[in-house]
Amino acid sequence: MLYYLLTVQKETGKLIENGVVLKSIVRVSCQQLSQNTFGMKIVDVLTGFKFIAEKIKQYEADKSQNLPIRF
Repeated sequence: MLYYLLTVQKETGKLIENGVVLKSIVRVSCQQLSQNTFGMKIVDVLTGFKFIAEKIKQYEADKSQNLPIRF
């Protein structure tokens, strides 16, 4: 699903710069997919929405990374 969504953004010229993908440490690695194809940084967070939300808040506050997809 990530590949599809990022592919559509890339094809339509909507892929953001300085993008980051957050994933739980228990998920299969998608490093190569995102970094090589889309130039996204991959950040592992502990399992649970709480940890993902903390990282999102950090990025929104310091503007250091951009989240390409939000649901």
